[in-house]
Amino acid sequence: MEAGGGTRSSGTTWQNSRGQGSRNSTWTADKEAGSVTRNSNTTTAGGKTSSSSTTYSADGNGNVGSSGTYTGPNGGSATTQGSSTRTESGRTSSGSYSTSTGKSGAYTSTTQRTEGGYTRNASATGSGGNSANKDVTVTSEGNSATRTVTTTGSGGKTSTRSGTVIVNP
Repeated sequence: MEAGGGTRSSGTTWQNSRGQGSRNSTWTADKEAGSVTRNSNTTTAGGKTSSSSTTYSADGNGNVGSSGTYTGPNGGSATTQGSSTRTESGRTSSGSYSTSTGKSGAYTSTTQRTEGGYTRNASATGSGGNSANKDVTVTSEGNSATRTVTTTGSGGKTSTRSGTVIVNP
């Protein structure tokens, strides 16, 4: 893209047992407005099409916003919006969606830097009131790092998994 803005396009095709599909995307930057818009059109191997358009904007402080639309292969559509704000110790993000059939949902995510790692809490709520939560903790010390993930589903079922990576010098 050019220094003051510009456009970049890309396309890809694939082949499977149902035929050939394709996706074409165009990114257009507007430096004065501080935004980038992505438009994408997809045609499946079965001939169904979908399209999306999302605009991302940023300020000089590391804060980002987005808004977009999606039209599916059967004519249904959705709108999305989101924001991500830099904080002193990390980042807070949130967003929402709504569909042409009346469904909606929202998410929030907070990431905090810690000594030797970070923590992140993310939660999402759907139209039917179903919700899910995910807590991630990453710690590192010396040549090892440990990541622990705890998820809680809408029914209250919780699961935890953890793993450690050791790097030998």
